[in-house]
Amino acid sequence: MLNFRKTKFYKKIKPYIFLLIGNFFIYPLSLFFKLFTEKRYIVFIGTKNGLFLDNVKYLYLYFIGNKDKLKDYKIVFLTEDKNTYNELKQYNLPVVKYPSLEGIKTLLSAKLVIVDNLFWFYTFKGYILRQTPKIQLWHGVGFKYIELQNKKDPNFRNIFSKLKSLLSCRYPKYDVVVTTSKFYAEKVFSKAFKAKEIWITGYPRNDIFFRNINKYDLINTDNNILKLVQKYKKQGKKVILYAPTFRDTARNPFDILNLKKLDNFLEQNNIIMIIKPHTFMHLKTTSDDFKNIYFYNANKDVYPLLKFVDLLITDYSSIYMDYLLIDRPVLFFPYDLENYITQDRELQFDYNFITPGKKVFNQEELEKEIFDILINKKDKYKKKREKIRNLAFDFIDGNSSKRICNKILERFLSKNV
Repeated sequence: MLNFRKTKFYKKIKPYIFLLIGNFFIYPLSLFFKLFTEKRYIVFIGTKNGLFLDNVKYLYLYFIGNKDKLKDYKIVFLTEDKNTYNELKQYNLPVVKYPSLEGIKTLLSAKLVIVDNLFWFYTFKGYILRQTPKIQLWHGVGFKYIELQNKKDPNFRNIFSKLKSLLSCRYPKYDVVVTTSKFYAEKVFSKAFKAKEIWITGYPRNDIFFRNINKYDLINTDNNILKLVQKYKKQGKKVILYAPTFRDTARNPFDILNLKKLDNFLEQNNIIMIIKPHTFMHLKTTSDDFKNIYFYNANKDVYPLLKFVDLLITDYSSIYMDYLLIDRPVLFFPYDLENYITQDRELQFDYNFITPGKKVFNQEELEKEIFDILINKKDKYKKKREKIRNLAFDFIDGNSSKRICNKILERFLSKNV
């Protein structure tokens, strides 16, 4: 018997069925029930299906650690991910599973919702939260066009795709969008988002660079890799983190590398490399195939690891901007730069200007620069890193979460609001 839900026709009309249900059933119904609910929840929603990482993770933990400031409100992390739910429960942290009756009730009772991604509205959450104040922390400052500026986004293909995006809550008007500097507020975020206010506060995840790591920071990290790195550091080994970004065209950034050859190079020079794939990448190889190359879990928080890294290698990921706060060398490996610009993302800023580090385009150049930086201790880009860091960050401290919390208290949670 034919399963209608597996037919091409159903897959084609499914988004429109969801639009109808969301706009003409869930949204009106949520407005009605909100009339009878007390708004006492501050709800945090992580990326994808509610993963516990990035800026949402660290601001949530700050709020939990400063309950005295927020005693009139209930702080909760909302997730669709079973592992995230169970792990937060183990630490006795307030978490709610969604979809569930408790999850729906929590959303209906939300005074404020805090996100750092573009996936938070999935599974009808956007319709329930359409009238709820929203803060978008976002997840990086770099050089690519994002959100409303990203014209390669299929949501801008034609008038129908634009209308579909609008009706699906894809591009809401945020009450606040958070960024790291005046430069990025003016050049990027004011144009990329519909926002009532833009706050220049810094990113919560970067606070970890300025204090000791605690047990809560280690939630949803790749603890096995972290322990290995700390062990190898004590043995005098240098540590590299290679963090390539996702290609919209799904090209694999590891195809250009001969990992066996790279593993031998690392062995000869007392170096280990941690490879952190993007969350949308799927790798066939594993750490078991190598002696000096380890793969960090793509869905785990990598920020506690950065404090132990001697050299960061990336291509187009904004992780290097955060790493500038630690002030250690960055090496750029944009081997497919022309293809990336033409097929994946347009760049808003000149690549050579905004990236303070040597550019390499093949494995031979990559290994040579690794040797120069880590073995010969050559650091030719220190002043350039400082220049870009000061452009990207108005605050170089560990108080980003504190600034956001104080602004939220004043703007949304004051008795006069």
